[in-house]
Amino acid sequence: MGSAFQILDIILLAMVAAFIFLRLRSVLGRRTGHEAPPEEKSGRRFEEGDHADFDDDAPQIPMSKAHTDHTAKLDRASREVLDQIQHIEPGFDLGQFVDGASNAYAMILKAFWAGRLDEVAEFLSPGVYKQFDSAIQARLEQGFELDNELLDVTNIIIASIEMHDRSVAIAIDFHSRIISVIRDASGDIVEGDVAEPNAVIDIWTFSRELGSRDPNWLLSATKTG
Repeated sequence: MGSAFQILDIILLAMVAAFIFLRLRSVLGRRTGHEAPPEEKSGRRFEEGDHADFDDDAPQIPMSKAHTDHTAKLDRASREVLDQIQHIEPGFDLGQFVDGASNAYAMILKAFWAGRLDEVAEFLSPGVYKQFDSAIQARLEQGFELDNELLDVTNIIIASIEMHDRSVAIAIDFHSRIISVIRDASGDIVEGDVAEPNAVIDIWTFSRELGSRDPNWLLSATKTG
């Protein structure tokens, strides 16, 4: 009887994980009115009206500050590009984009630390996937594993919004506190401290071709500030 309950728990957890993943995919891939009709895109499960409640259903990360009016903090150049984006795709909402990017930040970090890039490959450009995969393979060869934890995100800043032709790149500064620990094959700590979080600034750039039938944004570049 006990094994039966364990199998049921595993099935339920898998269903929950799949549901969260699909929700995140929709937040990052927000419909704008310029995509193909739903019947032409068999992979799409959510319509435009379904996006109102994504903030409640998408995977959440701890936020120690409220970040609502991102537009007011943009520099002049980024504001002008945002106007161009909204002219081409009137449905684009910067706040919803930041919410989706923030959830992607947490999910991608977790997958990278665990060495399970296949779970988030849909959100990574080929270049970033290769970069992350090389780092994972390097630590596996050394017999190391990461025991990291994202404690919270203390600030989110849109660093820039750029557009070349119709290719848009939005760079976001994520200020976070992360427990960073490297363990060897025996589980002993090689570097880091489970009791001492590090203040980290990750600068992630998300890109997309405006007017494309694919509404998904891809993580196209990363660096540490």
